Amino acid sequence: MATPSTSPSAAASPVGSTLAITSLPFHGGEVGIQYPPISLGASGGKPPYQWSITDGTFPPGLTLSAGGSVSGTDSAGGRFDFTVHVVDSAGAVANLGSSVQIYSPLVTAAYCAGQCAVEAGCTNACGVFGGASGGLGPYGYTITAGAVPPGMGLSGLSVTGTFQPGPVGQYTLTVVVSDQYGAQGTVPANWYVFPHIAFPGGAIGPPGPNCPWPGCTVQMPYSGGTPGGAVSVTIVSFQITSQCPFPPCGQPPSPTITASNGVVTFTVPSPRGTPGYGTNGYTGTLVVVLTDSSPCGPGNCNTGQVKISIIVSSG
Repeated sequence: MATPSTSPSAAASPVGSTLAITSLPFHGGEVGIQYPPISLGASGGKPPYQWSITDGTFPPGLTLSAGGSVSGTDSAGGRFDFTVHVVDSAGAVANLGSSVQIYSPLVTAAYCAGQCAVEAGCTNACGVFGGASGGLGPYGYTITAGAVPPGMGLSGLSVTGTFQPGPVGQYTLTVVVSDQYGAQGTVPANWYVFPHIAFPGGAIGPPGPNCPWPGCTVQMPYSGGTPGGAVSVTIVSFQITSQCPFPPCGQPPSPTITASNGVVTFTVPSPRGTPGYGTNGYTGTLVVVLTDSSPCGPGNCNTGQVKISIIVSSG
């Protein structure tokens, strides 16, 4: 068990019979952890000695016996300053100040104790599965059950690398955290790795689904993404690529898009009323991004981007 901090003690025993405190081997401690017993030291004077605390606050939970032994279990954290007082059998007195740092108890948190749904392709930004605070670091981490997902590593309470889809896609791990005073906390983790969202796209209009000049509604499938999760759709750009038949031409109204239950629905309005088109159609390119509700967050691993060709036939 570590004793990382020791309070100052007297440098040397005084010469002769003068009573003096020679050793105050106080060390740090942690709330809830038994304090390793120590014995205070004195020299000179006329033994036996009687020990006590006269000023300041002795760490709650610890006791100083009349014989100079300190033991107990810390019950409150903080820095405690106090004065040690010793009296010999002839009534001579010696005092020496000291202090003890008691650390708050080690506390762990398990963010994925239930289950964390993670999209295949997510990196370590999605891999934090627990937290630890209190106690005295550095902490130690030991895997006691399960294993990190295939191809990944462990760094503290995070897995590193990239989540890969497996045959089942479900992984469990248990890590025990320990501090320098021997306190421990157990952090379980459970992941379900689901396939990355995929959207092949295609053409709206020949050679894809027909989109006549009056406009059309077309559905295209997507796959993967958060099981049962919502999907949002964003139009990144909409560009007309055909030559305008009657310049100057305006921009036809942009398609509207929705996505749910594995289907993306495009509603392409007619260019009727757009200057320059008359009863003519157009061709264009639509860049679309699908974003699912993966807890990893947008921009990491839960988006699918695709270019869609739009062909509105002449009417």
